[in-house]
Amino acid sequence: LSPAEIVLGKLLAGFLAGLAFLVLALPSLVPIALLGSIGILYMLRLLGVIVLLTLCVTAVGLGLSALTSRQLGSVVLAYVIVFGVTVVLPIAWGSTAVVLNEEREVTNYYTVYDDEYSMEKSRCVAEQVEETVPRLDLSLPLLWG
Repeated sequence: LSPAEIVLGKLLAGFLAGLAFLVLALPSLVPIALLGSIGILYMLRLLGVIVLLTLCVTAVGLGLSALTSRQLGSVVLAYVIVFGVTVVLPIAWGSTAVVLNEEREVTNYYTVYDDEYSMEKSRCVAEQVEETVPRLDLSLPLLWG
């Protein structure tokens, strides 16, 4: 066997093991989805995302097993990386909202009623104010890992 065939075989084996867990979870997911009036297309999209995530985590674990000498080390590293990507990076991104602020001129629109008892006579008023706006777009690369 070539090295590529060995790698693809390991990836396929890990992926099928992950799919087996998903198939075993379906008997508990389907009744809950039916009771919650969740559409079939939504459930299929959700299952598709879970399948894709299973493939990604399997690939990360396989790559780490090539870098470490022991299997336990690659499993622990895979858990650490998945935890970092799903928990640590979003928290780091959200915490930048405190620091990355900018004073900008913002237009606020609101309705002024001419008669307090009649809602028919009203006009829209635009007001320019200076506000502090968070610039989370600047720290968005944190979410890309």
